[in-house]
Amino acid sequence: MRLLVAVASRSRGTSHLAEVLGDQLSSRGADVDVLRPSAIDGFDQYDAVVVGAALSGGRWRWNARHFVRTHAEALTDRPVWLYSSATRDDDDSPEHVIDIDLGAIIRAIGVHEHRVFDVPSRRALRKLEDADETRSSRGGRARWDAVEDWAQQILDELSTQRAWMSGEVARGGYLPAEPPA
Repeated sequence: MRLLVAVASRSRGTSHLAEVLGDQLSSRGADVDVLRPSAIDGFDQYDAVVVGAALSGGRWRWNARHFVRTHAEALTDRPVWLYSSATRDDDDSPEHVIDIDLGAIIRAIGVHEHRVFDVPSRRALRKLEDADETRSSRGGRARWDAVEDWAQQILDELSTQRAWMSGEVARGGYLPAEPPA
């Protein structure tokens, strides 16, 4: 199974999140490319796509919105997940940030799920010397555990969808009226 993780960000935290997600998907058997939108020339070789971007001022980065809108037709032909990264202070939860444009994108292409992950600020990342420290930093372990869990969830959903499409579910005696979302 071949997956694309497209990351539109200048943020080291958001890019690192994409790399961790790609590593987790890959360690679970998927063939994964982690690329910036400008490096992507098509989607035919991918079974599924994950697009991630940083939230800035409560909105997805413009190049991420442009990328998804430009390729909406191709993206509707395959499973798509989105993630947003948001830096936060201890009192501020990123889940409360809502991007109205992103909601329209989610509905237009039939996104399986959109997740918001908190990432370390640039200042915090500069203090960390390597990815192992980033993973073990205050609150970091829970953050990366959530990314690892999400990678597994994505692959589980793809496996279920493939089983349904191939008829394996039917051979098992159960065929739902609609494919799993």
